[in-house]
Amino acid sequence: MQIKLKINSPHIVHDSIDGETILINLKNGNYYSFDKLGAVIWELIEKNISLNKLSEIMTKILPEAGKKVEADMDTFVQNLLKENLLMEDRDSRSALLNTDDQFTEILVKERIAVYEPPVLNKYTDMQDLLLLDPIYETDEKGWPYGN
Repeated sequence: MQIKLKINSPHIVHDSIDGETILINLKNGNYYSFDKLGAVIWELIEKNISLNKLSEIMTKILPEAGKKVEADMDTFVQNLLKENLLMEDRDSRSALLNTDDQFTEILVKERIAVYEPPVLNKYTDMQDLLLLDPIYETDEKGWPYGN
């Protein structure tokens, strides 16, 4: 994955709990989750680290991942883009960090024991509640001052 990506802030809020990443899209009220390889991919994007080495490192550590890891990662990232959770980062001032292979390898070793393709789980059952929250319906002054 050569394109530079970034989290679609401020519309996307996220947190990681016990290896699972949970995201909420404040614009449409959908929430999402993923774990294992999906959480590793998200953390690398969040830290502005290139995903190019991830498939190579995955194949080295988990040979069963083989050639399909790159295609699985690409499909996962395309789903994140389609759901507007990520966006292309066209800011020339923020270059991707290509030198942090050791960080990526540690993440993989700590979080992934057996290869499974990353899966984006999407939930729409709380859309009405999330979109009703008046905190997000403000102007530049912010809540509780703006409307």
